Amino acid sequence: MRTRGFVAAYFLPECKLLKTVPVGSHPEWPTIPLDGKTLYVAVAGDDAVTVVDNQTLQIVKKIAVGAVPKRNTSGIRHTE
Repeated sequence: MRTRGFVAAYFLPECKLLKTVPVGSHPEWPTIPLDGKTLYVAVAGDDAVTVVDNQTLQIVKKIAVGAVPKRNTSGIRHTE
């Protein structure tokens, strides 16, 4: 039996739970890009990355990435 994982959104500073979003089996390493519009979650049990819209708190995409993703990264790419 697979365990379904989730991410949770809270309103700060009161720490009020707004919503939980089921993202898949064994979510790890949530990453928010610099623009803050989305959340990327490596979902190791599903061999995918789930993308959540931070305004609607809805899943907008699941990206198949291969066996057991563990890390995401986001940032500015510097070029010369």
